Amino acid sequence: MIISRWSRVLIGLAWLASLLAVPPAQSLHAAAPARLVPPPPAQPAVAGDALWDSRLALGANDGTFAAVFAPNGDLYVGGDFTRVAGLSANHVARWNAATNHWSALGSGAANGVNNRVYALAIAGNVLYIGGAFNQAGGGSAKAIAGWNLNTQTWSTLNGGMLHAVTGPSVNALAADGSNVYAGGSFDSAGGVGAQNIARWNGAAWSALSAGAGTTNDVVEALAVSGSDVYAGGRFTTPGTHLAHYNGAAWSQLGSGVNGDVLALALSGGTLYAGGAFTIATDGSLHTVNYIAQWSIGGAAWSALDTGLDGPDAGAIAIGPDGVYVTGRFQHAGGNPASRVALWNGSAWSYVKAPASFVDGVNANGYALAVHGQDVIVTGGFTTAGGWPAPYLARWNATDQQWYSPGNSVNGTVNAVAVSGNDVYVAGEFTSAGGLAASSVAQWNAATDTWSALGAGLAGCTSLICLGPVGDALAVNGDFVYVGGNFTAAGGGSAQDIARWDGVNHTWNNLGGGVSCGIFCSEGVYALTPDGAGVDVGGHFITITAGAVTANNLARWTGSAWQTFANVSYTGTNGPVYAIAPDAFGGYNIGGDFTSPRTNYVYFDGSDFFSLLSAPNAPVRALAVTNNAIYIGGDFTNAGSSGADHIAQAIGIGDWQPLGASLNNSVYSLALRGNTLFAGGTFTQTGVLGLENIAAWDLLGSHWSNLGSGADGPILSVATDANFVYAGGLFGAAGGKVSNFLGRWGQYQLFLPTLRR
Repeated sequence: MIISRWSRVLIGLAWLASLLAVPPAQSLHAAAPARLVPPPPAQPAVAGDALWDSRLALGANDGTFAAVFAPNGDLYVGGDFTRVAGLSANHVARWNAATNHWSALGSGAANGVNNRVYALAIAGNVLYIGGAFNQAGGGSAKAIAGWNLNTQTWSTLNGGMLHAVTGPSVNALAADGSNVYAGGSFDSAGGVGAQNIARWNGAAWSALSAGAGTTNDVVEALAVSGSDVYAGGRFTTPGTHLAHYNGAAWSQLGSGVNGDVLALALSGGTLYAGGAFTIATDGSLHTVNYIAQWSIGGAAWSALDTGLDGPDAGAIAIGPDGVYVTGRFQHAGGNPASRVALWNGSAWSYVKAPASFVDGVNANGYALAVHGQDVIVTGGFTTAGGWPAPYLARWNATDQQWYSPGNSVNGTVNAVAVSGNDVYVAGEFTSAGGLAASSVAQWNAATDTWSALGAGLAGCTSLICLGPVGDALAVNGDFVYVGGNFTAAGGGSAQDIARWDGVNHTWNNLGGGVSCGIFCSEGVYALTPDGAGVDVGGHFITITAGAVTANNLARWTGSAWQTFANVSYTGTNGPVYAIAPDAFGGYNIGGDFTSPRTNYVYFDGSDFFSLLSAPNAPVRALAVTNNAIYIGGDFTNAGSSGADHIAQAIGIGDWQPLGASLNNSVYSLALRGNTLFAGGTFTQTGVLGLENIAAWDLLGSHWSNLGSGADGPILSVATDANFVYAGGLFGAAGGKVSNFLGRWGQYQLFLPTLRR
C-alpha cells in the first residue's frame, strides 16, 4: 500500500458519492427502478475491454425483491436483475452455501424468467417463483413457476394464473407442508376460479372460498400455519387489508388496519403485520405506525412501542434474536434505524456493527430471509452498514457485522499478490465472496472460490480507530506476509505486520511487529520477498522485539529482525512506500523522506547513497530489471528530466521520461516480461486515454491502454503469466461491473517448439 488512509478517503470521495447516493423511494410493484449499477455493454466499448473479467462483482445489477433459504442453507433471490455477482441470471439466482458460488436457474439465454420476481417459497424439493413474468426457462409460465431442486427443471403449475383485465402477478408465496399458497392479482389459477389467492397441493390448484378482494385488488403478503392462512394487501373484503382463512371460511382480524398490508410473519401465538398503515382496530383504535402485532389467542391488536416513521414496513422475518423489519423507514421507536430494525420483544434497536458509524441500508428494503444466525436483506439499496452491497446484504447476528454476497470483496483493495492460482488481497473490507474476511482474503482462480485467512486482521493504532487496514502483501513460498495498520491477526496480537502459514493455516506476529507510538500515523506500506524472509517499509520507528530502532525500514530474515543502517542513519526520516531489491544485493527504496536522500535512496547492504537526481515529490512504486530502475509516484519532475509521475533510469544514466509521462499519480508498478504495468489515478499520456491503468512496452517504448481501464483509483497491480490483477477503489473495469478487484488478460496456450 502506498498512500495514507486519509488520502485514500479523499481520493475516493467522488467515486463513493455515487455509490452512497440514496436511490429515490420506489414502490415494490411500481415501474421498474432506475438501474444503479449499469449493465455490461453488449459490445466492448474500447478495444481490450473484452479481456476484462466480469466475474469479480458484488450483489445484483438491479433491485432484489424476494429471498428464501433452503433447508441446506442455499439462498435463492429474485427481483429485477439480470446479473448476480457478474453472472448472467435472469431475475432469479441461487447462492450455494457449500461452495459460495452463484448460479443461474437453467442454462444459456433461457435461464430464469423473463420479468420481475416478487416472491419465493420452497416446499419439498421445489422452489416456487412468483412475479410478473410469462416465461420460465424459455417456456410459457404465467406469473408462477416451479424449479425442481433435484432435477433442475422447470414446471408451469398447470398453466399458472390469468387476470381478466391486466397481466397476472403473484406477489406473495407461503408454504406449509406440501401446500403452497399464492397471493397477488389474478382471477384464476390453473383454470380454476380464484380471486387473488389460491392453493397448490403439488398437482392441482384450488380456491380459498371467495378469495380476497375484487379484480382490482391485490394480495401482497401471506403467512401460513397448518390450515390457518393469513392474507394482507390492498382489499376491503373479507377484511380491511387483512383477513384470516381457517380452512373453511374467512374472518377479519378485529376491524383490520387503515392501509395496505405488505408483510406478515407468525411467531407462536403472535402475528406481526407491516405495511402502509398507522391504525389497527379491534373495537378500540390503536396507533401502531406501520407495524403491529395481533394476539391470536387474545384477538387484539397492540403496538410495537411507537412503531416506525414510515412510509411503510415492507418485510418482516423472525430472527435468532428478535423480529427483523425492513422497508422505507428511517426511525424505529423514535430512534435512528435506517430501513432495517430489530424488535426484541420490548424495544427497538438499529442493525449496526459495534465499531461502525453507519447502520442499516441506504435505501429501500424489500425482503428478508433468515437461516441460523444469518439475516439476508434485499432491496433497492447500494450499501449496508456503510459497506458496498448492491441490492443484497447479509447481517450476521453473532458477530454483528454486515457482509456482501458476491464474487469480490466489499471494500477497497490496497494490495494484491499472486502465487500460482492463488490471488491474495488486502485492504479495508469485511467480506470476500460473501464470507467473513477481515481486511485480507484469498481467491483461487482455478476454482473461482474465496477463502478467509483465519480470523483475518483486527484493531488499529489510530486515535480514532476505523478498523483494521491491510496495506501491503508479499508471498514467499508457503508464507503470506501482510502489512498495514492493525493490532491483531488471527485473533492474536500482531502489530502492523503478520505472517500467514498457508500449510498450517496459522498466523505468526513476527516478534511482535513494529510500532511508532500512539501519536504516530503508523503502518507497514511495503513488503518485498527477500531470501527466506521479507523486506519491510512503512511509517514506524521501533521493532517491537527488543525495542530496536528501525526508522521506517527493516528486514525479517525468516526468524529474526535486521535493520537497514549505517553509522549515520537507521532507515529514513519519513515513510517508505516501496522497496525493490536488485541482482547486486542492493535495495532501491522509495517514499516521502528527505534523509538519507530525498524520496529515493539506494542501500547496498552497508551504506545509503544515490547517484540519481531526487524526484520532487514522494515515490510510491518501484520496479527493477537487470539494467533499469522504474519509479512511480506523485512527482512532476524526476531530477531535471521533466518526467511526470513515472520515470526510468537505464544503466548508469539519470532519470528519463517514459514517453509523454502520465498526468497523475502512480501507486503501483509490476513487470511481466518486456511490459511494465502501472496503476494509479492518471487518465492519459499525451493524447492517449488510460483510465488509471496502463502498459509500457519496454522494447517498443510506447504506452497502451487496457481497454477502458477502471472507473476509480487503482492502488495495486500484480501479474502472472496470463493475467494482470488490479485492486483499488473502483466499481467497474473495462465497462463491466468489477468491484474493487479486476482481472485483465486471457490464458495463453504455450506449445513446445518442434525441431526437425
